Amino acid sequence: MEIFYQLSIGFTKLSLLSFYLRIFVGPRTWASVLITYVFVVSFTLTFVVLVPIRCLDLDKDDTIASHGACFMNKGMVYWISILNIVTDLWVWALPIPAFSGKSNFSYILTMTNI
Repeated sequence: MEIFYQLSIGFTKLSLLSFYLRIFVGPRTWASVLITYVFVVSFTLTFVVLVPIRCLDLDKDDTIASHGACFMNKGMVYWISILNIVTDLWVWALPIPAFSGKSNFSYILTMTNI
């Protein structure tokens, strides 16, 4: 369940970033979008790989499985949540510098959906 949740969040961000690549042609905006794209892909893949193996029996004598210890504790879940919120805000804020030269304030509000 957590895998599909993270995949859906990752694909949503990637689709928005792909949209940005189509409509913004400035070199700085393109570089920012590509760097964010790589970060979102690596973050999503890392989480997708960590979830299935978080409670695997890593010891041959079942010490980890017998104690019920997993390496994805609350702290890691909080860290993943914080990263998701930060990347959401970052993806939302990426096109704002591209509008800095526009004088029509209603155009800016329409494009950012405020």
